[in-house]
Amino acid sequence: MGRPFVKGRSGNPAGRPKGVGTVAETIMRRTKDLAEVTGFFLALMRNPHADMEHRMQAAKWLAERGIGKVPQEITTEDGAPLVGLTLLWHS
Repeated sequence: MGRPFVKGRSGNPAGRPKGVGTVAETIMRRTKDLAEVTGFFLALMRNPHADMEHRMQAAKWLAERGIGKVPQEITTEDGAPLVGLTLLWHS
């Protein structure tokens, strides 16, 4: 089994990883300008000197907002589509 967390100490002292999503969130909080965030991602994706992982994250961000995310089909164990699914949300 894993070690329990030490009381009073963070289980994630480094915090959330600093990725391109974090940068986009910062820009949106500062400017509320979707065009600026989109421009940031376009420039990052087209930059041949940028880290490839960051370029791919930028491309994914742009594609998901421009084209939309691919729908995920939920199936039963035998592969049949699951229909009539009702999700209940409790707060």
